[in-house]
Amino acid sequence: MAKLDKEIYELIILLPKADQEKIGVEKLRGFIRDRIGRYTTMKEKMRVLREAKNILPKFDEPERGEALGAFFNIKAEKENAIAMGRTEALIKLGTIGGTFFALIMTIAAFSLILVLLAIERNTRRG
Repeated sequence: MAKLDKEIYELIILLPKADQEKIGVEKLRGFIRDRIGRYTTMKEKMRVLREAKNILPKFDEPERGEALGAFFNIKAEKENAIAMGRTEALIKLGTIGGTFFALIMTIAAFSLILVLLAIERNTRRG
């Protein structure tokens, strides 16, 4: 937990001093913790914070606050799109599996009817 807070404070230091004073370091910390709260493991949270720390210095200091917000939004949208793609793939897989199951059951039903008709024909007298 201390490592996570250290990474967050290192990220906050990269933000403009005016934003740090205007918004407050603790509010910025809360904002960042809220944004990384969607990740379940500490390793993922640290990875995202380090990625943000590598990207922020590439922007001019006055733009870094907006860049950080945009970074988290783009990251969330990208991960949501990936999750949506996985869900769609699972739905398609389920639909295909259900279709094959229905086809097999239909073939089995017709085969059973044909077997019963054959038995009935072979056991007729007369």
